[in-house]
Amino acid sequence: MKNVKSFFIMLLACLFLPATSVFAQNDVRLKFQRTGTDGPNVNSVKCSVVDSEGQAITNAGATVTCNYAYRANKEQLVSSILSPDVNGKPLYGGGNKKPIIFEFDITGISESFTFDEIKFDVHCISGGGTYNRNDDAEAPRKYNVNVQITKGAETIDFGTLSDVDIAAEVGINWSNVHQMWSIVSSQKQKAGAAPLKIKMTVTAGPNNGSFFCLSELVLSTKKSVTANLQEITGSMVNIPNAKAIASFSAPVATEIPSGVKAYYIATADQSTAKLTEVTGGVIPAHDGVILTSEIVQEIAMNPVTGISKIVGNLLNPSVLFETAHKLVAGDFVLGKIGENVGFYKGTPQTLMTSNKAYLQVPTAKSASIKLVLDGETTGIEQLEQSESVEAPIYDLSGRRVVNTVKGGIYIQNGKKFIVK
Repeated sequence: MKNVKSFFIMLLACLFLPATSVFAQNDVRLKFQRTGTDGPNVNSVKCSVVDSEGQAITNAGATVTCNYAYRANKEQLVSSILSPDVNGKPLYGGGNKKPIIFEFDITGISESFTFDEIKFDVHCISGGGTYNRNDDAEAPRKYNVNVQITKGAETIDFGTLSDVDIAAEVGINWSNVHQMWSIVSSQKQKAGAAPLKIKMTVTAGPNNGSFFCLSELVLSTKKSVTANLQEITGSMVNIPNAKAIASFSAPVATEIPSGVKAYYIATADQSTAKLTEVTGGVIPAHDGVILTSEIVQEIAMNPVTGISKIVGNLLNPSVLFETAHKLVAGDFVLGKIGENVGFYKGTPQTLMTSNKAYLQVPTAKSASIKLVLDGETTGIEQLEQSESVEAPIYDLSGRRVVNTVKGGIYIQNGKKFIVK
């Protein structure tokens, strides 16, 4: 029985509450290579145009220019990363520093190619050439990015990102250094016959010092995913009015659908995780959340222009920058054992599938964690008053009770409950 249960838990991360991706495969990706590492050649850049599989697109070409010189290779600043030589702190401080302007000219792609999303792989690198982290004394490091596209004589304001913290994912030992941000347009754009020009203007928001660095630009069709909300059963989930649940994450920001609530976990202990509702109607890219609704349903999660990550969220995405998470000790995944839906310890080395979330509580000794809404009573079962319950009932002093009182707290079968 123990082996069967262990095998079942191992499957939870892969099989429970699936979310189906319907990602397009017709991306146009621009990758860069500085041909010089220092000196006068550092500003010579080769720009490659490839598809979503990394294969060169026949007859396509591109150039990129910047109004600042690029910094030379140093430490983790390598030749595939463009690092304009201007620090974010004076760029933000109201001085005479001009915004960073990248200009891309793309030729030779199909005239019928359409896109409504532009993504850019951003790196947050220090003056010494190493990655800035999200937990040091100099945080935050926020920037604003505006993108315009020009086709022939027509110029379109594609969209803007405001106050994105480009070091938000970078942790100890420089993990998660890639930041793939995205801007989603309300209308699809067609490449057309004329050369496609893209202008990216970068200004600094609140910033205590960093360099905005770019290693890739992607033109894409926005990616839709569906979340499958399954019925809540058992006593491991205590969220008022919630009848169905799923864990969720996506590589792009998504809109919270009508009739669905999204929560993040701000605190978790040995047995309980407290949920806080996500406000603003948008789930940031790479943020894990819990989705609930009043009905069991499969629902589309539509991409929107990204926003900054949720501060203090303990839920992690199952796939980060195209790398699937492999469960380790202390990882909990949403699943079902018997009749109880809740967070259970996953089996280490199990590879998670996309569009889910996991909770890491390294100190947890229990095999499961209960989900409750922050501010709700924890550790107490909500039971309807009933005269047919056979097990004896006791008050908090241990005295047996014959007649319960509405609103009173009692103990039955070793569990506390409140009489409704």
